[in-house]
Amino acid sequence: MATDWQTELEKLLAAYVSYQPIDEGVAEMVYVTARHPEYHQRYFGAIEAGIETARRQDPELLKLMTRSSIVVYNFDEALEYLEKLRSSYLQQYQAATRAKQDPTG
Repeated sequence: MATDWQTELEKLLAAYVSYQPIDEGVAEMVYVTARHPEYHQRYFGAIEAGIETARRQDPELLKLMTRSSIVVYNFDEALEYLEKLRSSYLQQYQAATRAKQDPTG
């Protein structure tokens, strides 16, 4: 049975990054999360939980990623993919929220 973070991660992978490069998908995610902090908490929490699950080598994570059309063949690839997703997300999210707070931006 899927947990909340699993459902959230599966949905965000399928909706934002399964069909385009990570950075482009993340830009679409950030468009939503920079305007709605509750989505930032949900999405970031799901990415973090996915990373921890990859480190624990839980086979359900590989299945989840496959269902989301993300091709990874092992836990190292899953971890690398999710860490790249997190890095891109944090970089773009921080830039977007700084720009939103800067009255000259």
